[in-house]
Amino acid sequence: MERAKNKIIIATTQSITLNLFYDEIVKKLLSENYNITLLMNDPNNLKYNLNYIKLDLPKKIYQFFNIFKIIKLIYKIRKILKNNKSAIFLLNTPLIAHFFRFSSFFLKTKIIYFVHGYRFHDTSNKLYFLFFFILEYILSFKTNAYININNYDYNITKKFFKKNNILINGVGIKIENKYKKKNKTNTFVVGVISAYRKNKGYDKIIKVANHLDSLKKKIKFECFGYGNKIIFNKEIIKKNIKNIKLNDFTSNIEDKIKEFDILLHLSVREGLPVSLMQCLSLGVPIIATDIRGNRDLVTHNYNGHLVNLNTSIENISNLIIKHYNDIKYNDILSKNAFKSLDFKYSKDFISKEIANFINEINKI
Repeated sequence: MERAKNKIIIATTQSITLNLFYDEIVKKLLSENYNITLLMNDPNNLKYNLNYIKLDLPKKIYQFFNIFKIIKLIYKIRKILKNNKSAIFLLNTPLIAHFFRFSSFFLKTKIIYFVHGYRFHDTSNKLYFLFFFILEYILSFKTNAYININNYDYNITKKFFKKNNILINGVGIKIENKYKKKNKTNTFVVGVISAYRKNKGYDKIIKVANHLDSLKKKIKFECFGYGNKIIFNKEIIKKNIKNIKLNDFTSNIEDKIKEFDILLHLSVREGLPVSLMQCLSLGVPIIATDIRGNRDLVTHNYNGHLVNLNTSIENISNLIIKHYNDIKYNDILSKNAFKSLDFKYSKDFISKEIANFINEINKI
């Protein structure tokens, strides 16, 4: 006789998170006899043929001040929680995690927060840090367990929230088995993989590209991301920068990464960036900001470089020029990059870890 299925609701803000990163996790949970429902604000974009719930979450800052809309949203979430008392809720992204846990007070629930990066971190403004830390501390009382993806968040959870938690290497990537040296071309390619948002460092990236363009180096920037790139393209056109191109994100990003000589990642906040793991696994050295998550992956002067958030445009440009001028040095860091990740970063390993952890929490 087949055992009864356990119900799990995987909730996130936008379907792109599930589409890009959850293939193996969904497959593993289905094989573990879980009945899966997906929840987000844009189910029409889902690639999975599974049950779903649409939730109209705020998309703009001003919408948070619409009290009627917020009360209506909380009422709907509480109804979802009440109607799924036996389900585990796996929450992704701070927005959905905050709304669900706030709405769950005085209800019996089983909630796991898959933390892709707390809103507070060691390089954030002190008041900003304090506000979101206190908020998370309060919401931790309605959290049964945490899944963390970087050492900083994991240690915070252990020390202050004192809940069941595990540390895993993100959502997993495809691990290459063999190192393949990049074919040399006349142009040095600096790759960028980030959503088109200011906090991903595009203002600085454009300035670095502009600086190198003025030096007439054979260096080009190939950027891939999703979101609104119009404002950044306007700046590129205004300054007549010819060595940078903003591309839409592509499902075959690994093929694009193989053309990179180096990855530039100047984000101000991260969890554990998939783009960095993908590049390391394909032997691409990284220049990244010295922040939570990045420093878990990049070892300075081994598989890349960590730069301070306030590092000048000239210093970042000089690092790129160093790799451009010294091919042997770039090759050494490339080989080190390829050796940086083991099987514990693979999708298969991580999906098993997550399923095992969910099963443990389900028994409590």
